[in-house]
Amino acid sequence: KKFERIENAEYFFHLGSTIGVEAAFTDTPSFILDFGYDSKDELSLYSFIHQYQNQKYLIDPGNANVLNSYAELDDLVQNDPKRYLSGNINIREKFNVASFKEVSDNMLTFIGNKSTPQ
Repeated sequence: KKFERIENAEYFFHLGSTIGVEAAFTDTPSFILDFGYDSKDELSLYSFIHQYQNQKYLIDPGNANVLNSYAELDDLVQNDPKRYLSGNINIREKFNVASFKEVSDNMLTFIGNKSTPQ
């Protein structure tokens, strides 16, 4: 149900969690609100919560979908939301997504190799 809500939204804003990365796999532009991530400012994610996946996949790559100020947020809502889908695509490209069948086949191959005497 959460993905249906994200998919039907005009924008998706988050403050940092795996849902921010997951939302990038939809066609709704996903934005992390980062008003001073490396500082101790009031709206800083760093002082609230520091999560590895946010730093690696959402902030460090220079993702266009990081909002750093109220002014950027104001500018965003005055533009076409679909113009920001490139940020989602940048995140998607960092992951090798496999189907459930591919994952299960890989697991069975791994288990089979472990049980075969060398």
